[in-house]
Parts: sequence; C-alpha cells; structure tokens
Amino acid sequence: MSWHEPLLALSPEILLTLTAALLPLGIATVNRRGLIAGVTAAILLVAAFLVLGTVYTLPGLGWLPQGPYVAYGALEVDAFSAFFKLVFIGVALLVVLGSPGYFRERHQPEYYALLLFATVGMMVVASANDLITLFVGFELASFSTYALAGFFKRAGDSNEAALKYFIVGSLSSALTLFGISIVYGITGDVSFNGLAQHAATIAGELGQPGKIDRIPVLDLFAILFLLAGFGFKVAMVPFHMWAPDTYDGAPTTVSAFLAAGSKKLGFVALFKVFLVGLAALKVVNVGAWYGWEIYLTLLAIVTMTVGNLMALRQDNLKRMLAYSSVAHAGYMLIAIAAAVLATNDPALRAATTYLIAGGLFHIVTHAIMKSGAFLAIAGVSSAGIGENIEGWRGLGRRAPFVAFAMAVFMLSFAGIPPLAGFASKFVLFSGAVQTYQLTSNGWFLALVIAGILNSGLSLYYYARVVRVMYVDDAETATTPMPRLKVPLSTTIAVGACLVGVLLIGLWWTPVIDFSLDAAGALMATGP
Repeated sequence: MSWHEPLLALSPEILLTLTAALLPLGIATVNRRGLIAGVTAAILLVAAFLVLGTVYTLPGLGWLPQGPYVAYGALEVDAFSAFFKLVFIGVALLVVLGSPGYFRERHQPEYYALLLFATVGMMVVASANDLITLFVGFELASFSTYALAGFFKRAGDSNEAALKYFIVGSLSSALTLFGISIVYGITGDVSFNGLAQHAATIAGELGQPGKIDRIPVLDLFAILFLLAGFGFKVAMVPFHMWAPDTYDGAPTTVSAFLAAGSKKLGFVALFKVFLVGLAALKVVNVGAWYGWEIYLTLLAIVTMTVGNLMALRQDNLKRMLAYSSVAHAGYMLIAIAAAVLATNDPALRAATTYLIAGGLFHIVTHAIMKSGAFLAIAGVSSAGIGENIEGWRGLGRRAPFVAFAMAVFMLSFAGIPPLAGFASKFVLFSGAVQTYQLTSNGWFLALVIAGILNSGLSLYYYARVVRVMYVDDAETATTPMPRLKVPLSTTIAVGACLVGVLLIGLWWTPVIDFSLDAAGALMATGP
C-alpha cells in the first residue's frame, strides 16, 4: 500500500478540515456573509463529490482508492460510511445556504468553521472502525455543536441551551467512554471485529452444559452503558429531555443542524455496535426475556409514543419539532431493534438487509424534512414572526412559498403519500413485516403496529400547523395583510428541501438503491 493512498481515501475529511482551519484566517476581514457562505458551500459540494468518488467510479476521480478500504486500520471507507457522509454533508450544505439571511452575528468565519469541524467529526464517526475512533469523532462533533448552540451570546435562552446541551453531552460521553472501557477490559480489543468475535464466543457457549446460561453481567453492563451513551445522542426515551430545550434556545439554523445532522451520529454508532459488534448476542436458547434485543424493541416503541404524545401539547414550533424528532428516532430504531435477529439464512438475511435499508432511507428523508422545517422557521423569524404556532396564522397569504413548503414538510412527516416521508416509512414498515413473515416473531409485528398508530397520532399536530397557516385564517381573508420579506438565501435552502421531499416521494428508486448498497456493506462486516 502506498503512503498516499490512505490520504486520498480520506480526502473529503482532509479538505473540510483544512478549510475549517483556514476559513477564519483567510477571510476574517471580509464582512460579506454571502461570500463566506458561498465559499463554504462550494467546499462542501467538492467534498460530497469526493465521497462519491471513494465508492463509485466517477469521471475524473479514478485516482481515488475505491472502497471498501481501511485507512490506518481505524477508518473504513465503504458504501455505508459514504451514505452517512453524504447525509452529513448534505445537511451542512442546506444549513450553510440558509444561514446568510438569518445569522447576522459577528464572527461569521468562526460560525462556518465550526459547522465544518462538526461535519468532519460526523464523517469520522461514519468511517470509524473501532470504538476509540468513533469516540474521537463524537467529541469533535460535540464540542463544535456546543459552541454553535450558544453562538447568540447575548441571548439568555441560547446560553441556557448550550449549557444544558454541554452537561447532557458530557454525561453521554462519560457513559460511552465507561462502556468502551468495559469492552476493552473484557476483550482486550476496541475494534468492531474484535467485539463481534467476543460476542460470537459467548453466543456459542450460551445454553451449553458446563458453559453459561445467560449473557455475563459485565457484558450486560457494557451494553447498557453504550446504549445509554448513544441513546442521549439520538434523543431516545428516557434520554431525550435535553432536545426540546436545546433546539428551542439554539439559533434556528443550528437547531436544524442538530436535529437533521448531529442526531444521526448516534444511529451510526448504534448500527455499527449493535448490528456488527453485538448482533451475535441474540439470546434465543435461554428464554425470551434474557434477550437484550427485546428491551431495544420496547425502547423503540416507547420512544415513538412519548415523542408524539409530548408533541401534541406544544405551542412552540421548535419544541414541537424537537419532540417530533424524538418520535422519529423511535421509527429509525425499528431497523436496529429488528435487525439484531439476523441469521445466516439467506432469505432472512436478505429481508434484514432490506429492513436496514428502510431505516437508512428514513434517515435521509428525515434529514431533508427536518432541515426544511427548521430553515422555514428561521426564514419566518428573520421576517419578524415568532416561533409560536399561533403567530403563523395567515402565513399562506403573507409568505405563500414558505407556507406551502412548511405544509409539505408537515404532511411528509406524517407519512402522507406521495411525499418522501411516506416512501421511507413504507419501506421501513414493509421490511419489518417481511421479517415477521419469515420468523413469526411477534415483536416485529408490534413494531409495525406501533409505528403505524404513532404515524396516525402525529398527523394531529402536523395538521394543526397547516390549519393555522391556511384554514384558521379564512374568516379574515378579506383583510389586507402585508407580505413577509423572507431572506432569499433561506428561501433557496427551503426550496431545495421542498424539491427533495417531492422528488424522493415520486421517484425514490435511486435513494433506496443507495440505501441497499449501504445496508449490504454493513451486513458484509457483520456476523
């Protein structure tokens, strides 16, 4: 292996890191928000092109090593990592596009540099081949987003959001690191392959005479601490209470970045640890209630239900979207909770790959929808309208395009066809149904029923936003109302999200194909 091949394989991360480091120095004296955002957006586009070039053969990028490729033994470049890297870069790009009209604070270069550093941390997590590298990526992304959450230094709610996020994030990091230390103490290894081998050894001894009849307590503690640490990142119940306060107090563009991008870090970790490292520990011979996958299933159901019930009570749009994110975390957990039952049976393995692809597909659609919704709020806030739902009354006449886009996002969240949210939920739920038909495991069916019922429940508070913007204003429709001047940059970003939601809903074959490639790459490294 040539010395430069790992560097070329990691060229997207290197490009973004250098840009983030040089951005405050190179244009710190430039007082044009659009120029700084434009440079950042261009670099993100180049990075996305390079990510695709590390997995697929693209014209002009034949000099890049093709995945799967392991660089320095710690970072793996394959279709799975490329999938999440593109999600993170895409979210960062949308936030950058929507920021110039909303973010008017000083220190513009530092703001965009922190966004890039956070994106690099997320990309490191996506490529991580062991727990230590994963943790380093977590911390790089976390410290950058702590600063971003409190970027409005003179606003008390922004400082409160940053403080709460920092305290909860520190606790999450401590739990994760403690779980990693237990894993290393047990196995003497921190790689996902080493963890998988250890899990396979325990699974082979379960139920055997003279061996063990249940998972060792120390292993259960490791699973518990890792699950709790990652659960904080994804806002899984009962580790979700930081999300509404943080999303509400942080700058709205930062809330979009946290909800649509940063939150997906935890799902990368859950996929890699529980579907690659610990999948062999599915206890099938010693009684159903000893299987940790059962509790992960219950957590998925509780998370989607609590998130939707709490969202019903919210009058603040950002808090409503925060609890909505909690509910969608429960939907995404369906793929992880169900896929741990994968075996080497070809039919079931194919069904599990499809199920995981459904979870990945929903991660993409959620990232686009959530980015669009928060950026719409940012645009309307810039025009002088608050974040309370009632303040959006009559928005259909005052800002027709933003109101229409917001309505589409709300209906897509609820899973109304033919929008992107329906497509991803259909693939996710049908994947769970398919695995239920092959296994007759009632937990699969419970996950699907819970997901469908919760989607119906969520329609109430999503439809409430649409009603306020259009229906509730019908009685005063003859009263002149001044048009809102939404910043052009924010309108462009919201429009990009709207196109994504409509296009994926009508033609989702390319996205599901990419999701299947990523799921196949993940399963190839699993047991």
